[in-house]
Amino acid sequence: MQGHTKHSYFSSAWSKASDFLQDPALLDSCESALKGTAKELVQKRALRMQAQLGTVNEGENLEKLRTVLRRLKDGHGGTRNFIEFQQLCSQELGGIVLTAHPTFAFHEDVRNSIKDGLLSGETTAFENLRPEGSPTLEEERNQAEEAVHNLRSAHRKVIRIAFEVAQEAYPEEWHEFDPCILTLASWVGFDLDGRTDITWSTSLDFRYHLALEGLTDLIVKADEILGQCDNNNLKIVREQLQFLLETFTKGRSLLQEEEAADQQTFAQLNHVAMEHKVQKEAAIEKIEDALGHLMKAEASDQALIDFGVFRAEWKTFGLGLCHIHFRLNAAQLHNAIRGKIGLTRSPDRSASRRHYLAAISKLLDTVEPVNIHYGTLNKEKTTARRVFMLAAQFEKHFDGRTPIRMLVAESDTPFTMLTALYYARLFDVDDHVEISPLFETALGLQRGDRVIDELLDNPHFDRYIRKQGRFCVQLGFSDSGRYIGQLAANLAIERFKLRLTRLWKKRGLTDVQLLFFDTHGESIGRGAHPASLQDRFLYTHTPEVRRNLSGLLVPHKHEVSFQGGDGYLWFTSPESSLAVLTNFLDARLSSRQVDDGDHLYSYSGWSLDYFLTLREFQEQMSDSSGYVALVDSIGRNMLYPTGSRATKRQGPGSGGQEMEKVSQLRAIPHNATLQQLGYMANSVAGLAPAIDFASERFSTVYENSPRLRRLVDIAMHAAKYSSVHVLRGYQEMMNSDSWLTLSESIENQDQKERMRRLSNTLEDMFRQEKLAHEVRKLRRDGEQLNDILSDEASPIIGDAKHSDVWCQLHETRMALLQFIYMKAMEIPRFSSRLDISLKDMLDDLFHLDIESSLDKLEKIFPLDVKHSDDIAYGEDQTFEDRYQGYDREHERIFKPIRKAYDLVLTISALLGHEIGAFG
Repeated sequence: MQGHTKHSYFSSAWSKASDFLQDPALLDSCESALKGTAKELVQKRALRMQAQLGTVNEGENLEKLRTVLRRLKDGHGGTRNFIEFQQLCSQELGGIVLTAHPTFAFHEDVRNSIKDGLLSGETTAFENLRPEGSPTLEEERNQAEEAVHNLRSAHRKVIRIAFEVAQEAYPEEWHEFDPCILTLASWVGFDLDGRTDITWSTSLDFRYHLALEGLTDLIVKADEILGQCDNNNLKIVREQLQFLLETFTKGRSLLQEEEAADQQTFAQLNHVAMEHKVQKEAAIEKIEDALGHLMKAEASDQALIDFGVFRAEWKTFGLGLCHIHFRLNAAQLHNAIRGKIGLTRSPDRSASRRHYLAAISKLLDTVEPVNIHYGTLNKEKTTARRVFMLAAQFEKHFDGRTPIRMLVAESDTPFTMLTALYYARLFDVDDHVEISPLFETALGLQRGDRVIDELLDNPHFDRYIRKQGRFCVQLGFSDSGRYIGQLAANLAIERFKLRLTRLWKKRGLTDVQLLFFDTHGESIGRGAHPASLQDRFLYTHTPEVRRNLSGLLVPHKHEVSFQGGDGYLWFTSPESSLAVLTNFLDARLSSRQVDDGDHLYSYSGWSLDYFLTLREFQEQMSDSSGYVALVDSIGRNMLYPTGSRATKRQGPGSGGQEMEKVSQLRAIPHNATLQQLGYMANSVAGLAPAIDFASERFSTVYENSPRLRRLVDIAMHAAKYSSVHVLRGYQEMMNSDSWLTLSESIENQDQKERMRRLSNTLEDMFRQEKLAHEVRKLRRDGEQLNDILSDEASPIIGDAKHSDVWCQLHETRMALLQFIYMKAMEIPRFSSRLDISLKDMLDDLFHLDIESSLDKLEKIFPLDVKHSDDIAYGEDQTFEDRYQGYDREHERIFKPIRKAYDLVLTISALLGHEIGAFG
């Protein structure tokens, strides 16, 4: 933002657009130049990630890990005794969760190039930048699976170091060490929030796949150990693992046969599954018994550590490659229970909320567990019931020892969580399933602790979490950042965690583990701090929160998400995976608490005003019709498919042509749209008034608060990729007056006339007045921040200057858009065909709905396809109507538009690499 030359991007782009119009072959030259830029930006991204990791050298990370894990033996009064050490190390202190959020924005070639760059500092050559199409759910699973395999490899190293620390500290007792420090989980194939394309049999197939992959992994490790040390108990384990592998392979094959059958009853699958259940339980019992004897064997210390690591891996992951997280939403639960209690209105409306809470509590008073089978599942129509039925089948036919998380989105009322508990008890999985509310809206974060407090008043829920020994809460940085801005969202999440910790102490629940699962993505708009992974983990889960949680009897667990293709880049190798786990554990086990005298907490009144100012600005912005018009304009169609999930949320009005509220758009495409429009409003807007309302106090706090500096770093990074002048350039692209003004400086009469017609055509599009008004508001805010940053007295540290390549990419893309708009004006008039008029077609083209529009145009103006039918007439035809086909339109209009749009999307991919994330 600082040091940026103020000029009209729209006007300056025209010079290049004019060249394209004069000679469309220059588009090929543009493509070649962008390929060179791609190599530069992918290399830059890999080096930035490498710097965030610190080091990917395995030896250095193992030494660092040893130092970190030694902290586990250090108590307040000296070294812990072994029992205390063992108890602490068996608590599950942290976890990594992989999600399938749609950020699969690059080709596999680029992924491999970044992998090489992370390891060596040098990216390898690649041919393809963007994926060939939207990834399927199976392709997403395959990438997640590769990441989990690398994480499992790193996890083994963590556990090995933990054993060596135990051996060093407790030479007489370490043989009894049985750790479970870290967990790995995935919700790929199990996330049903707002999705109807994932069937229950798809999730079951994914569960079979996880079992087979996990068993194969254990068998390979058992063989490695047996190759170095002969042990009868491990041979028994290996035999039983092989039996389970063959059993589940048969089960999966039968499932796939049933799915392919015309009549899907799944009866045969259920019969075989019941037979296998008895055999499975016997095999697991033999494995458990043999593992119990492993550490008592007469063997070298090295072999015993191998045995211990293997046993810990089995204990942590059981019959799967990783843990499973289901995700569903409140509406799905409400729909499932509707008929049972006569739910006819929102359960959170004041007039009816007590009635519905009493109704669901009454159901919990009398609920009796029921048994179901695969036929029950196949007939069930409601998503929520299906999910709990699947959990029951997973417990019955796979693994009843490792818990299943049940993440519930939009848990803004106790009724929703009690409904989830009802189904958990109905299907007899309340001991197995961890029901977790998700808070991510402004309302949810504001009153989430009160929702939980009210839940604890219900004896059924209170007994449930005490019996579980753990309560999980999911916090969403992506969606909360969409509603109230990333800075305010981060402060709101911290305040929520502090209130919940106080509630835990007040309720006498300090012996029930609190688990905070921070779901955030790779972009700053979704909660990924740009400085380092250490800063990232301390940004989402602050030192002040950690300090308050240290007062609980049972250490808390902190989980973080890595989302989709962007997030999986960290785990493309065992070495980079180890580096992530080392950084994560360093933050989790840090002896550093909140810095003494951090002024953000000392000046609590100012801090509250700062937070409220940020939130108010962002709420007003996201609620305004102008902002909705902005994110609903051309930006969304400068994106390309990056996942199997729909970009629009399900719900009333979400399928219309025009968005009415920003909540209709999911967080990732919302962030991606802002990135492509050149202004990360949800990360930088509102900072200026929050600083200016008490600038002297801000300076004092900023200089004495690592917490505030880390928070402001987010906005400074956003400012590097935010320009009010770039944003205005895109707004001018959609503005009829801008084109009319530009036409006045054009000498070519044909171009001048097309611009005038273009200006006239744009008159009724894009909600121009509202859009222009919003851009002016953001410009005023941006200029105010620029004044603050330009002031020599400003305490803010950080460079917000835009890179040359970022500016050039936007200017080139505006030229391409101008080219597309002008070429669209060359489309000949046609009578309304395919239920579309020329005006409607231009509307679609100007909104960059290019592929669909060109498909229609090529039908309206078909190429001449000659058919030799002369033989039917008995003589040859020599007359040829040169006007019967539309070769000229295809060659001079349609193909150049398609080429230019492809380059528009290429620039979208390049901006993602420059910024460091998609969405």
